[in-house]
Amino acid sequence: GTVVFLHGLLGSGKNLRMPAKRLTQAHPHLTALLLDMRGHGTTSALNTLGIQNDTHRVHTLQSCADDVIQTVRQLGLVGPVESPVGVVGHSFGGRTALQYVHTLLHPDDGSSTSDPYHPEDDAVHPPYATFILDAVPGQAHESVARVVDTVSTISMPVGSKKELVSQLVGTYGVDEPTALWM
Repeated sequence: GTVVFLHGLLGSGKNLRMPAKRLTQAHPHLTALLLDMRGHGTTSALNTLGIQNDTHRVHTLQSCADDVIQTVRQLGLVGPVESPVGVVGHSFGGRTALQYVHTLLHPDDGSSTSDPYHPEDDAVHPPYATFILDAVPGQAHESVARVVDTVSTISMPVGSKKELVSQLVGTYGVDEPTALWM
């Protein structure tokens, strides 16, 4: 079976290579699918794997969960045997993982733009296990929103990490340890 790994904000699928590698070494019957979330890693455009590139689409947890569903479907990981058996999410990826599972378990609540899951269809089935790392359900702390707002106003491309840290600290008032982490 396949286990989907979802990285945190400002990361990429590569961030979770080591846990994925350890999991697949310990359990050779599993494979790992490390996805880049929208706007991260190699997904600067949403047309990866045929997903429609709609720059006007709202960026929400639901749209991120829908991206995961569409990607899994595009890869043919559907039906009771081939659907991912697990999902692992770190931080923002954890929140997306929760939304992904919610969408698959409650397809008719109207929140998803993906085709609803119906057990009798050859669709993406809910995973058997979900692991959330460094994330809590519910409303994000205001500092998270501040970081997201700040990052979304920075002109791209950034010349260097040193330049980015200087801009974050000097212009946006982000504390230096947080700026260095980003």
